[in-house]
Amino acid sequence: MGSGCNRLEMLQLQQKVRKKMKGRKIRIRQGVKGWLLALAMVLSLCSGWKQDVCAQQSQSSSSNLMQDVDTDKKGSIEILFDTMRDEPVANAEFTLYQVAAMVDRGGYTVLELTGGFEGCGVQLKNLTAQQSKEASAALLEYQRANHISGDTKRTDANGKISWTGLQTGLYLLVPGQMQKYRTDPSLVSIPTNLNAQLLYDMSVNPKAERIPDPVYPPEESEEPSTPEVKKPPKKTETIVTPGITPEQKAPEKLPQTGQLRWPILALSTVGAGLLFLGWWIGRKKKDCSKALMGLGILLAAGAVGISAYNIWDSSRAEAAVEASLEAYEEELAAVEQESEALPVDENSGMTFVEADGLCWIGELEIPSLQLTLPVADPWSYPSLKKAPCRYTGSAEENSLIIAAHNYKRHFGNIGLLPEGATVKFTAVSGDVYEYEVEKVETLNPYAVDEMLSGDWDLTLFTCTYGGRKRVTVRCSLVG
Repeated sequence: MGSGCNRLEMLQLQQKVRKKMKGRKIRIRQGVKGWLLALAMVLSLCSGWKQDVCAQQSQSSSSNLMQDVDTDKKGSIEILFDTMRDEPVANAEFTLYQVAAMVDRGGYTVLELTGGFEGCGVQLKNLTAQQSKEASAALLEYQRANHISGDTKRTDANGKISWTGLQTGLYLLVPGQMQKYRTDPSLVSIPTNLNAQLLYDMSVNPKAERIPDPVYPPEESEEPSTPEVKKPPKKTETIVTPGITPEQKAPEKLPQTGQLRWPILALSTVGAGLLFLGWWIGRKKKDCSKALMGLGILLAAGAVGISAYNIWDSSRAEAAVEASLEAYEEELAAVEQESEALPVDENSGMTFVEADGLCWIGELEIPSLQLTLPVADPWSYPSLKKAPCRYTGSAEENSLIIAAHNYKRHFGNIGLLPEGATVKFTAVSGDVYEYEVEKVETLNPYAVDEMLSGDWDLTLFTCTYGGRKRVTVRCSLVG
């Protein structure tokens, strides 16, 4: 009995000891957690204080740099335009636009939009590289929509251009249209903070990306076998668009410079077939015969109507080009007599005169076709109804491309020009350029880059008889 009591007392004592030890462990854990929490709060406060100090130092440094800008000091921008292999690209066009000016506001310099960009709404402060690229694209779109003018220059033989005497501010550098290369627009700041120094003379080195040869949709047949009007080839993903990102539009089609002729043959052929079929069936089924013959007559009438319109349109075009030529020659004679300074087009760099509601850059002669035609600039479909137009390029730069309708009095017979035939272009300035035909080729209507490629001094093009392709005459300067 005594031993049983001793065991019970021992068990009770062990339980008390365990409870005390458990309580101590809980208190120790709670104490450790409290100390860890306090330590974390201290570290957090120290870190926050450090970040505040760094931020204040950064803001102070940035503020000091902005305060150091001399808004009265002039700067410059020099471009070196070369390829990925460091080969300079000569005669490349670039235009410089001042987007914003740096203005002193009580000892602190701020950017203010200027030069016609005041309403663009583009954020220009603290831009990342990607944001700068997006801002350049937005500013370029705004410039084109509002026809803002800039300072255009071309690279020299070493691929260099420079602009001097520039005010402090932000500038948009835009490349012009090039046949073989492309590059993106960019923003240039004067001054620019480089390694805590303000540079007022900036050097920019945009790289020229080679435009790859495009792949075009399958060509369609010249004459359709049915009277159905086929849709033009769709612009699919198989078209390789040189120098264009997925966000941009696919290349445009070459101008449609032909009369609607192919339906004439189709409608007349099907109409004649229906008339014959109606006559054949009419021996047994007169009702069906009348329907077929009526449909055949309608199709034949449609062919006659299109033919009549084309004849009238050709006569109108002949009268229009004669009137334009006369007006151009009269205006040019008046300007020469009065010794007036001729205006220069900022896009083509060619002089022009205004007459008959259009601007004219010169006169084209093709002796073997007995053609003398004025050349308008820029091209548009209403202008092409009157006379040939400059599509792109310049006679002075040996890159002139002229488009015209395939009216007989315009470029309807240029596909018949033999190799070595003479072509002359007399500019408004009086300069005479004599060319000879090197070759005649037929291009796909989507071959915009192929039309622009090659070192041809003069190119003439128009639509084929069916209007689906482009007859292209390539010429070289004589002498």
